[in-house]
Amino acid sequence: MKAFFEKFGEVEKVAIIRDPSTRASRRFGFITMARIEDAVRAVTEMEVGQIDGFDVKCQRAKRKQAYEKTPGQCSYSHIPAFSGGNSHRFFPFV
Repeated sequence: MKAFFEKFGEVEKVAIIRDPSTRASRRFGFITMARIEDAVRAVTEMEVGQIDGFDVKCQRAKRKQAYEKTPGQCSYSHIPAFSGGNSHRFFPFV
């Protein structure tokens, strides 16, 4: 994903979200761009597209905090939380 989004500008971080038990991709992730302008351009130009044959919808991330834990499920305390200046972070949702 990093190589795909680098055409819009410098990519600082890529995080693919995986199922904690199977480690399989949950088919979405977060891209953090170095500059807000590049992130806005990526979201605008790549609103709907394809990466490696998968349909992709790009949006700005809307939540700054994690979802509540689901009762009866395993704890996700071993997965690092996203924090910090994330006003220019967005995710492609497949």
